[in-house]
Amino acid sequence: MRSRKLGVLAVVVALASAGCANLPLETKPQAIRAAPTGPEVTEGLQPPEKNLPAADVVRAFVEANAQEADLHAASRQYLAPEVAKQWKPRSEILILDDNFNTIRAPQAEQPDDENETVITLVGNMIGKLGPDRSFTPQNEPLEKKLRLRRQPDTGEWRIVELPSLVITNREQFSKNFFTTRLYFYAPNSDVLVPDLRYVAAQPAEGLTSRIMHLLMHGPSYSIRGAVEDPLSAATMETNVREVGTAVEVPLTGLVGVSTEERRRIVTQVVMSLENVDLVRLQSDGKPLLPDRTDWRRSDLKPATPKIADSDGYAVLNGRIYSLKDGDPMPGPAGAGGYNVVSAAQSLEGGQLALVERVGHDLRLRVGELGKQLAPVNIRGKSMTRPTWQPAYPENKVSYEVWTVVDGKRVVRAQLTPDGAWVPRT
Repeated sequence: MRSRKLGVLAVVVALASAGCANLPLETKPQAIRAAPTGPEVTEGLQPPEKNLPAADVVRAFVEANAQEADLHAASRQYLAPEVAKQWKPRSEILILDDNFNTIRAPQAEQPDDENETVITLVGNMIGKLGPDRSFTPQNEPLEKKLRLRRQPDTGEWRIVELPSLVITNREQFSKNFFTTRLYFYAPNSDVLVPDLRYVAAQPAEGLTSRIMHLLMHGPSYSIRGAVEDPLSAATMETNVREVGTAVEVPLTGLVGVSTEERRRIVTQVVMSLENVDLVRLQSDGKPLLPDRTDWRRSDLKPATPKIADSDGYAVLNGRIYSLKDGDPMPGPAGAGGYNVVSAAQSLEGGQLALVERVGHDLRLRVGELGKQLAPVNIRGKSMTRPTWQPAYPENKVSYEVWTVVDGKRVVRAQLTPDGAWVPRT
């Protein structure tokens, strides 16, 4: 297995050109509970170690940044008191490889005051967690300067100037976040498309609320427009809460929504709250569906909804690799036969569409996964990641894939009866 596994993509069926990252694909959470009625309280907050050198203060600050509870209360301890009150970090998190360094900046960059110092944070950024809590792999160097001052009352070094970015390292991120799958629908289909997100593990009491908050805000940025979201018209009246043995999800805004669409919402929510045993879905104070108040996965019809099937893949340096084991995808797409820019696996899992670079242009290729892909007479200077239509009926292959060329032309490739892929506008 490769020493550095490939990074996690937001959607299992979609692939994007990105860098490497060694983040967990699955981290099992603790039991999910509803949000408390009072404010969140960080328990067991460890105070900073005493008499740390300035460089070690910056290192400890970076590692503590993975703890989001109480507005990063853990990492604020390494800031000077007045700075801690004013620091307003961005909502995205930059993730460094674990071999990052904190070193004293050159003497020319040091303050004249001997009670101040500048420390340089140097590392390789392996990815970032966006505001939507989807992970984007990256592979680029990062360097930031932080100024520290020795505190007159304690003699401890504390940070007084820092970026507005939240920067942490892979190990601490993996300890403090776990993956969860939100579900949306493939266009014109009941096939569920998983949307991988990372959720802060603490405080555990608000975990369900955090997951529902993400679900109510819709698909991650990378797949918006490519999936359907039955919840888009709904809002939450209040946070989710425990009612007996069930977790109640109080929705509103669904007046006039059909019974069929309400059933799709039930499936979407119950599947997304995978660690909740019993979900009570309400619409304006009444059961979302009149025939049942509480829902388990076993109550869904079918009990195991069809989910887009894929091991998950990523594009790196023009080739496609498996997220499962880091190995190249079978066939030319993983062996360097094409200069791959982006790609998408069909919802039933057996086919692949990719955008390849040919000279100064981009071109679409489509075919059976693991085999030679046929070029389609679709070219352009820019081309969005391909989007598959679902298979009809379900036991057949998808027959249509589309992309947006040069930002304005929606072009489809269709499978003809003789097995050829041809463009349609």
